[in-house]
Amino acid sequence: MLATKETESTAESPTMPARPANHSSTTSWAHGLRGLAAVMVVASHTVLCFCRYMVLPRSSENGPYYFFQLPILRLPAQGQAWVAIFFVLLGFVNPLKTIQQCRSGDVSNALTYLAANSFKRLGRLIFPAAAVTVIAWFGCQLGFLNLSLHSEAYWLRITSANPSENWVQAIDDLLKSLVSTWFYADNPYDQPQWALPYLFKGSIFVFITLLTTCKATPRFRMLAYAVLYTWSWSIGECLVGTNVFFGMFLAEFSFTEYSSVTATSHPLLRFAPYPLAVLGLVLMSYPNEYTHWAPWSNLLMNMGHNMFPDNTDYGRAWPGIGAQILSFAFSVSPGLRQIMNQKALQWLGGLSHPLYLLHGPLMRSVLSWMVFGPVVVKQGLPTPIQNQDGSWYLPVVPFPKPVVFVVVLPIFFSLLLYVVNLWNKKVEPMFADATQAFEKMAFGEQEEKLKSVLPTHQRQRSQGGDKLQEKY
Repeated sequence: MLATKETESTAESPTMPARPANHSSTTSWAHGLRGLAAVMVVASHTVLCFCRYMVLPRSSENGPYYFFQLPILRLPAQGQAWVAIFFVLLGFVNPLKTIQQCRSGDVSNALTYLAANSFKRLGRLIFPAAAVTVIAWFGCQLGFLNLSLHSEAYWLRITSANPSENWVQAIDDLLKSLVSTWFYADNPYDQPQWALPYLFKGSIFVFITLLTTCKATPRFRMLAYAVLYTWSWSIGECLVGTNVFFGMFLAEFSFTEYSSVTATSHPLLRFAPYPLAVLGLVLMSYPNEYTHWAPWSNLLMNMGHNMFPDNTDYGRAWPGIGAQILSFAFSVSPGLRQIMNQKALQWLGGLSHPLYLLHGPLMRSVLSWMVFGPVVVKQGLPTPIQNQDGSWYLPVVPFPKPVVFVVVLPIFFSLLLYVVNLWNKKVEPMFADATQAFEKMAFGEQEEKLKSVLPTHQRQRSQGGDKLQEKY
């Protein structure tokens, strides 16, 4: 869904300068960046299937560098970096409406909106994820993932589940997977859903922080975000905490007159966001393993020994800092924001949530058969082979010739976007209705009271923003 186009002004706070007049023009970049991040997550899983060498910072400890192992160029393999972008944008987008109301002194409506919208986001996370899990589970029981289980594609093989022994056991496995997704960040039928409970955790961070600081001054809220960021840093909470609280700081900062460089700004200020963006991309390139193989990643690893607590995962910390720097650069630079406001990226931003949920099941079924199907038709599925010591092993279906990937991958990604777009148009509205029914069951007539307390023009203008936020 497209970003909000709100135009109403916010009263100037006595302690902070007022936000820019057209605030939507300085925040819609987040929608495009979210679309890019979703595409890159799909790209990272494709790399783990067919080009695993890109995950390494170098071919070997003393070997040559491949082109796509260099910083920035290796970003399609950096799934953890693009997931960090999701958390920064969660912290940035979710509190925007509430912060706007708090800064205008409308604290009562801010609290009402915060409660209702937080509840709504819960439904928009759970219902689509459960539906995709059921679909993936059903395909698994019918044997659609069997080829992935026997393929040479690493990510397809390790994320594909075996069919259950019978349908009674299958139903039990389904129920366990629906629960384990949220309790243990583990879904055997759709592995990328591991991130959903952490997104929910991030939403809770946003809710609690705004609930306790909504009556505070903007300066105090920004100080609170800084303290919470430092606390997250000190305990090694580099996946959710640091990213979300930085995003909240960025959201508050976006309402000030300092939030964007202009044509009248000093030339150094106009230029600064571009090297900042490059620095962010370099830090996002930090590999998750074998970091000592490349001088640049080894330098960051040694710096991390002095910067981070002992329990910190550098593979999350450095990409997270890079995501924060990149997001800041986009937020303050009109030129960089214009890149993210391109129609294609805005369109992808509207598809980001279903794209994240659906790409895994489609890769393990459709893509697997498109790539390895001709080999199986010609040679058949591999059969177990006995070693000389009496043990057995199952060989995998080998990769086809490179020309197959040149033909198959563009077709599959086109099909993926078509299915995701269709899902977004036909299926997502059903989840919106289900969420609304859930709200009515929980709140009764209070949902209508929420709408009635906002002026008519404000309700109309906030609809686009609500749709943007409920995606996170």
